[in-house]
Amino acid sequence: MRKMLQAICILALVFAVMAPAMAETTIWDSGAPHKLYFAGETPETQYGAFGCATGRWYAVAFSTGSIATINRVDVDFNPTLAEDTSVIYKIWDRTGMNTPGAVVSSGTLGLTGGSLAINDPRVQDEVEGMDSENGNFLHRFTGLNIALQANHDYYFSVSSADPANHGASWMMGGDLQPENLEMGGGLWRTTDDGTTWAVRPLGGLVIDPSTGLEDEDIVNLSFAMYSNDVVPEPGSLVAMGTGLFGLLGFAIRRRK
Repeated sequence: MRKMLQAICILALVFAVMAPAMAETTIWDSGAPHKLYFAGETPETQYGAFGCATGRWYAVAFSTGSIATINRVDVDFNPTLAEDTSVIYKIWDRTGMNTPGAVVSSGTLGLTGGSLAINDPRVQDEVEGMDSENGNFLHRFTGLNIALQANHDYYFSVSSADPANHGASWMMGGDLQPENLEMGGGLWRTTDDGTTWAVRPLGGLVIDPSTGLEDEDIVNLSFAMYSNDVVPEPGSLVAMGTGLFGLLGFAIRRRK
């Protein structure tokens, strides 16, 4: 019986230590892209996208919580041109929804291209008008180590590193972005040389009302950020406490 209780205590400790390693923390998720169409036209089976031209940046608002190290980024692209084009990113400081502030992080996420995309179950298969078939729009960039400030506000954007082509178009209509982070008629975008910020209007695009979304959701470009760091869940803390107290009890008994 005593050995069994010792084994249970050890297993509880192992669970408490291993549980965080088997999980991820979602830092931010703007939601799945949705079908768009121009006002006055009938809804089509097309997903809108903003071209990620070299030097052109779209700033999408996000915030960090207590976990702020980004180890994985998921982005929904329609790969329009060259395969194996490097995707670069920038993160700016944000105050409210004002013009993006200083760049706090930049670098390379990875490569884009139709053969590198994976199926996004949130996106309808066989999407008309898009180059990629079978819903393969999701690009997953792993092995990152982007350290940001906890509980802070930022803007995020991606672009192509290849000046010869756009490389990819960033899909729109994310359904999880908070309303206070939507700019209504557009979103911040730089000029093609990346020097001047201005609000990019929607250009007459509307979103299918059957989705339950509003036109303001169009500007929510689809991405998600994850961290390998996790906040211990109550169950893990209880398991660790149980294991530690149990082993402490055995140690006291043996000394007596």
